[in-house]
Amino acid sequence: MGDGSMGMRKDNIFKPSRILKRLKTDHIDLYQSHTDDEETPLGETLSAYDTLIKQGKVRAIGASNYTAARLRQALDEVSVAHGVPLAAIALAWLIQRPAITAPIASAAIVVQLADLVKAATVILSTGNVVRLDQASAIG
Repeated sequence: MGDGSMGMRKDNIFKPSRILKRLKTDHIDLYQSHTDDEETPLGETLSAYDTLIKQGKVRAIGASNYTAARLRQALDEVSVAHGVPLAAIALAWLIQRPAITAPIASAAIVVQLADLVKAATVILSTGNVVRLDQASAIG
């Protein structure tokens, strides 16, 4: 934030409100998280981002240096919240990504097919999509 504060806690994420006044602008085009703060739950970080996006103070977020374990954690959290298998969340997430025209998925057994079909019924919130996008960002 330029003021020496570190970490992805909600209080640090909301500091741009003060910076916007100083810069005499009403929004930040890209709020980039350069390092994963493993001590802060992803839900807290992404909820704060979601609030700033809904308020119009931030247009987009980005992240780098997040691990595969954090992506799995994010998928698990969203999967539990929706009560559907990971495969359904992963496919629903891909379906909602504008840059992906047609996600490709396959199933070898009927149970896998049922999980994939559930993806069509999952509606991910902005916070869910942001959580998964941030956790999957390539460093």
